Amino acid sequence: MGDELERYYGFDMALDHAAELLGVRPHALPVPEPAEDMGM
Repeated sequence: MGDELERYYGFDMALDHAAELLGVRPHALPVPEPAEDMGM
């Protein structure tokens, strides 16, 4: 579970960073449906 949790938080942090660079809210970024829950 540790690796899975690490990937989930890494993905979340990447979305936050991308949103910050683009000047939008993280939830405004398009995330493909299969990746929405990152297996959680």
